[in-house]
Amino acid sequence: MAFSDFFHLVTLEDGKRDSDAIIKIFQNIHDGLLPCDVKLLNYYREIPVSFNATITGVMDDRIDMNVHQNQAVVLKQEKQTLIKCEYFPNGLGVHSFVAMTNVNSGRTILTRFAYAQITAEKRGAVRVEVDFPLTATFLAEGVELVGNVSDISVNAISVSLPTKPTLEAKLKGRFICVLPEGKIDVPAQALKIIETETGSRAIIIFSPDSRLELLISQFILSLQVGIIRDLKAQYF
Repeated sequence: MAFSDFFHLVTLEDGKRDSDAIIKIFQNIHDGLLPCDVKLLNYYREIPVSFNATITGVMDDRIDMNVHQNQAVVLKQEKQTLIKCEYFPNGLGVHSFVAMTNVNSGRTILTRFAYAQITAEKRGAVRVEVDFPLTATFLAEGVELVGNVSDISVNAISVSLPTKPTLEAKLKGRFICVLPEGKIDVPAQALKIIETETGSRAIIIFSPDSRLELLISQFILSLQVGIIRDLKAQYF
């Protein structure tokens, strides 16, 4: 999923005035007029990476910060981030681009600030990317979709398909997938098909019972552990 899927930009006055207002907040924090309350938010393979950050310098159009090394790794890759701070108006966050990041020192310079509504925070369940082949099947009357799982949560799965099938929205059927922890075989609904550069993605939802929810949660936890290990390995 692209980073832009996690937020959308919001203009309060105009681009220049909004940026100036954001910089003013950062300057007040740096000068000690406001308590430090800045946290950066990125997503690494669907997992939120969010740590407090310290403002070490403020210029006309950029800020210098010390950040956690996990954050620095993702900043270096994504070249952008979301900033959370209680002093931004209307409960908004701020989107900015990364001008420079040094992973070893945990230093970053951010620039080009704009208000943003962070839509990813409204997710009802943790979603994690699956980066290895994991076959999944959706069956309905006259329909068989077979592909690889792209990401998973406890009540929804995204499946990559080589083509874009034509089927009715919210088609009811059955979803089957064998995880290392056990088999999923459950009534499901193909919510929609999204076209991609290499084919399409089927969004499939279902209502797990307690056994299935535990099985999927264990799988998600194992993925999260591996993803965080991979993240840390990039600066050791």
